[in-house]
Formats: sequence, structure tokens, C-alpha cells
Amino acid sequence: MPCSVYSPPVHDRRLGRIWLAATLLQVALLLFFAAQYSFLIDGQRCWGVSDDIYISACYARNIAHGAGAVWYPGAAPVEGFSNPLWTLLLALVHALPFFREEQLGLYVLALQLVLAGGIAALAGSILRRLLARGASVELGRGRALALFVLSLSFGTLAFWMAEGFEVGLVLLLGLVALRLALRDPFGTREALGLGLCAGLALWTRMDGVLACAPAALLVTLERRWRPGMLGAAALAFGLPAAALFLVRHAVYGEWLPNTYYLKLAGWPLGDRLRQGIGIDWNMLPGLAVCWFGLGSRALRGRLGPLCRPVLALLASATLLVVYSIHNGGDSWGPWLGYDRFTAPAALFLGLALALALLRLPGRAVVAAALVAAFAALALDPHLGDLVRLVDGRMRRNEPSFAAFGRVLEQCSLPEAKVALGPAGAIVYFSHRGAFDSLGKCDAWVARQPVNSPGLSSGHNKRYFDAIFEREDPEFAFREPPPRFRARYVKCLHGEQTLWVRRDAPNALWDKLQKVGE
Repeated sequence: MPCSVYSPPVHDRRLGRIWLAATLLQVALLLFFAAQYSFLIDGQRCWGVSDDIYISACYARNIAHGAGAVWYPGAAPVEGFSNPLWTLLLALVHALPFFREEQLGLYVLALQLVLAGGIAALAGSILRRLLARGASVELGRGRALALFVLSLSFGTLAFWMAEGFEVGLVLLLGLVALRLALRDPFGTREALGLGLCAGLALWTRMDGVLACAPAALLVTLERRWRPGMLGAAALAFGLPAAALFLVRHAVYGEWLPNTYYLKLAGWPLGDRLRQGIGIDWNMLPGLAVCWFGLGSRALRGRLGPLCRPVLALLASATLLVVYSIHNGGDSWGPWLGYDRFTAPAALFLGLALALALLRLPGRAVVAAALVAAFAALALDPHLGDLVRLVDGRMRRNEPSFAAFGRVLEQCSLPEAKVALGPAGAIVYFSHRGAFDSLGKCDAWVARQPVNSPGLSSGHNKRYFDAIFEREDPEFAFREPPPRFRARYVKCLHGEQTLWVRRDAPNALWDKLQKVGE
């Protein structure tokens, strides 16, 4: 039978205060983590982002300046980014007349703060709407405190958004879709909106469509699809999806992004799954606790009309973790419990646990909910790194990459190219071409077999030697392979070390200090 009509949203002042406090906490975390990307280059204050986002920014800058969707002007057409819609937003940022490259991180932070506000407002609205099912909410002090503590488990969102990633936009689209799915009546307009959100999420990141799974699952579980609605949703999703693939093929000659081949081609599924489980195992115990609890007929009976929403949220969180495992895990690994692929799962799981927390009696429920919420964080192998980051003992690589890029610009001609592995900040700050030995911006490397199986996804294809054989680069970010070493000279410019080909133009040598022959 179709689900009964929804009751009006719950209005509880204590719930509102708790959600506001949780939102302010997330904003504070976002600002704190973003501040870790503030650094000096030649005495100039810079606000940066993660090196991967600097890759997207390189493409965005060239789009904004009319050079095309390429890594650097004149580069081969390779889709070295995996977030088209986010890259287009960054292109708009670069087109602003007052934009400065050194302040990119501030512009991204402003976008993320807007997204964080939208996420908080939507998540709060969804929670109220779902709690409106059944009896009125009695939010005592103990459960109010537990709900606030539960919000701490969403901190991974603040971390990844501060890094500059598109996680917030993906989650926002998923929450908009879920809010539409909760409308009563659910009609063709809502179905069109749900499909469009999924299409835009696909544009944001290929796996972003999974963030819309809670909405689609809930409508399906509650049998609220009417004749024509599913077709309308499919059309609203299919049109932007088809546009994405057609534009990609027209620009790059490929139906899938280069990162797809980098992470999946030449890597046997069994090896990939073993590494994915090894990286993402910390997320599994909390999910197992939730599935065990939901398997109880008594608990399902107490949840009543909330059972299906909890099931949809939990299934979607699990799906995101399974996707990450299938890809061999995120190259960054989990931070604050979750990686880039699974970060939306933290909020989905948190909402499911909040519903159980506020609807089921007994202290055991509170304890189980908090255990499930914080299992991923407690088991996170990067907790030690997080402590070092907080107390300032962990150094970011991006400042040194940016400094190297500035030096490369000063010591090279515009047509110069550098062989490197980190493909973002160096190219962004140097305004020079490059050869990517890790393959994110190199179609040939991306399709090669994995040759460094102990390393993470996206970093386990290392073809530095092949780059020198194929390209004969003028500069190198690190020491050239032994058989090419004699052709290069180790040089210094300030505190930066460059490897320069011996036949580089004479005009460059006055700017360099040779320290090795």
C-alpha cells in the first residue's frame, strides 16, 4: 500500500537550537581546516586548496581565459578532472574581474560556506519532516545532548569541503532530491526535480548520483511512483547525463573521464577489492551495527513509519562505502572517519541514527546509536595525522608545490615543460606545461597496468621513466631516472631545487645556481 500522507513538520525549539549549534560547529570546523591552507610565498599571503583541486583550477582558468578545457594552453585534450560542474564553477570564479590566483582558497571557502548553510537547512528540514510521522517528539536533555554529540560525526564533511572538494555540492543535490521525495503529494514535478538533481550530481562527479539514492529508494520503498512519474524522472536525469557524455566525447574523444581509466584500467578486480577493504574497513563496523539493529523485528516495529526512511538512508550510506571499496578506496584514505567518496554517508547515517535516537526508548538505543556513529572515526587510521594537523606538526605539501611553481615560472621560458607527479599547484602557479607521470592528466599513463600495487588508487601507476623516454622534459620536479641523470644538472633557486636539462637556453642559467654535475 502507498505510504500515508505526511504530517506537518515537527516544530520543537530544543531541536532547533541543537541543530543550530551543530551547524555552527560544522562551520567552525570548516573554517579551522581551511585555515590550514593559508601560507606564505615570497612574503605574500596565499589561501590554497588541495593539490587535486588545483588540477581542476588549471582547467577552470583556461576555460575562463578562452584557452579551452585543457590542463595548460596547448595541452592535449585529456579530461584530467573528475568534477565537471565544480570545474565550471571554478571557471566562473576565475572570470571575476577582481580574482587573484593567490586567493583561490578564499573564493572556494566562500562557496563551501554557502553549501554548508544549504546542507544544514535541508538536513534539518528533512529530519523534522521525518519525525512528524507518528507521535510527537519528546526531546529531553539527555537525548538532546546525544543528538548534538551525534552531529560531531559529520565533521568529515567540513574536512573535505575545506580541502576544496566538491563533496558539499554532491551532498546538497542529494538532500534536495530527498526533500522533494518527502513532499506530499509526490507528483510529476517532484519526480522531474529528483531526476534533475541526479543529473546535476552526475555532472558534479560520476559517483555523485549515488547521493540521490536515498530519495529514489524512499519513493520506491513507499510505492509512491505513479504512472508516468518514473519516466519523467528518467527523462530529467537522462537529458543532462546524455549532454555530459556527448560534450565529453566532443571535447576529449572519450565517453568516460581519464580518471576512470586511471583508477580501474590495468588493475584486477580482486586486487582492487582487497586494497579497498584494507583502506575502508573502519567504516564497516558502524554500518554492521546499524544493519544488525535494523534486522530486529521488534526494533522495526517500534520505528513504525520511520523504518523505510531509515532503511533508505542506511542502504545509501552502505552503497557509498561499497563504491569506494570497489574503486580500491580513495587515494587520500579516510579522514575523520570517511573518504571523499563516502563523506555523504556520514550525514545519511547520522540522520538515520537521529531518527532512531529520537523515536526509540531506552539508554541502550542512545549508546548503540553513538557507537555506530563514531565507529568509523574511532577506527580511522589517520587519527594520528589529524592530531598532528591540529597541533601544527603536520606539514601540507601544497605550499612547497606552489613555491616550486613560482620558481619554475621565474627560471623558465613560457614554452617550458616540467616532468612531475603532483599535477596541480605546480602547473597552476608556474603557468607552464607539464608531463604527468601519475597519469591523471596523461591518457597513455592512465591506461597502463598498475606497477606500484602497494600504493593507493590513482597513485599506483608510476611511469616517471617512460615520461623521460617519451618526452625529454626540460625540467624535472625530482631527480631524473638513472639512465637520464647525466643529461640534467641539479640547480637551486632560493630554497627550491630544480633539475634542468643541460641544453636549456643560456638565458636561464643566470637565474640558477648549479649544485651538481
